[in-house]
Amino acid sequence: MRERLVVSKTQLEEEYGCKLPISTGNHKVATLTRTLIPELKRKAVLRYDKYKEVLLKEIKAKGEIATRELYNRTFANELSYRRFSEIIKRMVAEGLVDRKVISKGRQGRESIVRART
Repeated sequence: MRERLVVSKTQLEEEYGCKLPISTGNHKVATLTRTLIPELKRKAVLRYDKYKEVLLKEIKAKGEIATRELYNRTFANELSYRRFSEIIKRMVAEGLVDRKVISKGRQGRESIVRART
C-alpha cells in the first residue's frame, strides 16, 4: 500500500467536483495524505444527493425530458455536461429513472429520461 498519494490539485477538483484552498499548490506538489480524500468523497456524496433531488423533481414535473433540456433547465451554470451525465448514469444504475437513447452523434448521445414509477 502507498503511504502518500501525489496528485495534482486540478485533478482532485475535477474528480470530486469541489474547490481546494488556494494555498494547495496547483501541480504535483500537492501531496495528500489519506485524511483529505475521504473528506472530499463525503462532500461529493452530499452534493450528489442535492443534485439528485432537484433532477428527480424536474423529471417528475415533465414526465419525460431530453437530457440536454434537463441540463439546460437545471445545472447548466453549475456543472459540466460530463459531470451532469455521470449523475444521470448513477441515477439510472440506482433504478430511479429510465433512459432511452434517441440519437448518437459527434457530440455524444442524446437520450430521453423518465422517472420510474
